[in-house]
Amino acid sequence: SFFFTELLRKHYQGDNRSVEFIFNRLSDYCGKPVHYNMSEEDPIYKWDFYNSLFFVVTVVSTIGYGNLSPTTMFTRIFMIFYALIGIPMNGILMVTLGEYFGISVS
Repeated sequence: SFFFTELLRKHYQGDNRSVEFIFNRLSDYCGKPVHYNMSEEDPIYKWDFYNSLFFVVTVVSTIGYGNLSPTTMFTRIFMIFYALIGIPMNGILMVTLGEYFGISVS
């Protein structure tokens, strides 16, 4: 808020060119495109390796779907079976890692 207020105070001159300049500066600052009326634009969905890894880890860690969810009936059923297999495997992995890194008490 402070950055935006200072940017307006310093650069806004009441014309369209300065508005474009402000939004270009905001885009550079945020690292993402910022436009005057962003509600009219469709959001850009990016499905890469890291987002897919995040999704499958949230499913098998019993968190659930998280902020993403399957949309078709086939993918919903597939994710149920994936979770039925993945959650116990995740539990076994956690127990094994705990035994490996744990301190022996006996």
